[in-house]
Amino acid sequence: MKFQHTLMGMVLALFSCTNDVEVLPEIETGWSKVSAISDEVLAVYKASDERIWVGTATQGVYVYDGSNFTNYRTSQGLINNTVNAISEFSNGDMWFGTSGGLSVYDGSWTNYDQVNGSPFEVYSLLNDGQGNMWINSWGMGLFSYDENDELLWYWDANCDWCNYINTLFQDGQGNLWIGTYAGLKKRANNSFTLYTITDGLPDNVVTSVYEDSWGRMWIGTYNGEKIGMMENNKFSSMSLQSGYPVNSIMAISEDIMGNMWFGAIDYFPDTQEFNNSGIIKYDGATMRTLVDEGPGRTNTLAFLEEGNGTVWVGTAKGLYKYKY
Repeated sequence: MKFQHTLMGMVLALFSCTNDVEVLPEIETGWSKVSAISDEVLAVYKASDERIWVGTATQGVYVYDGSNFTNYRTSQGLINNTVNAISEFSNGDMWFGTSGGLSVYDGSWTNYDQVNGSPFEVYSLLNDGQGNMWINSWGMGLFSYDENDELLWYWDANCDWCNYINTLFQDGQGNLWIGTYAGLKKRANNSFTLYTITDGLPDNVVTSVYEDSWGRMWIGTYNGEKIGMMENNKFSSMSLQSGYPVNSIMAISEDIMGNMWFGAIDYFPDTQEFNNSGIIKYDGATMRTLVDEGPGRTNTLAFLEEGNGTVWVGTAKGLYKYKY
């Protein structure tokens, strides 16, 4: 099984980028807004060369080199301007999962718009540090691609909704966690285990997964009233109520102070409408929605904690930066 190139331009050379470039002013502490990115931010990723890559809903991908932001879109070689996921392969190539397929950048662009003969959308990418890139395509299950150019397909024939995957995460033990529409899957020792509401999850639709510095697994779901937690192989739930509506937790992170950050949206599937939700911050005692700080009450979709006191926050209003 191989990815298949687009018919137009199997390898697209990188043209000069004509989009706006912004010098980001350095701040000592607190919140700042990246004015160059006005679009909804879906993904934020830090590469091994320290550059920050930002995937957006309609404006392609931005890269920040420590001083400037530069924007790449389809006119520069990207396969689609909706960038849902970003990761770096073991050889240093940058991978971009989009709503129109997969783009790989190594100084020039290579695009793939089909897998197994079918068009595909990529929503999550994960480099497991063992020479494999894990890829999920909506409704097509899970794929892994290794350094030997081998593509493997993982399809659950016994659970159709398990093949609709929202998120991928790797814990400190090297286990792969897969958030699906039918529960949370764990891949350990080449076998899969499925956890559902019967095991203690708040909801079977899992939208985000994260491991904190204590080794606890946090699980965000479509049940926005609660956040799931797994500790010592046991599930529990914690109320997220802080006086503001929450439907789903789309992103989870932990800052250098040990605070948990939950990126929330307020979404109504029946009408496909969004209300503004925001960031919920948990200090170990209190859940607090950041109403008058940073982006305020807006749907929050991505976090990147750099480990140096800087948190990047992707929202429906664009990209924000918080520095301790």
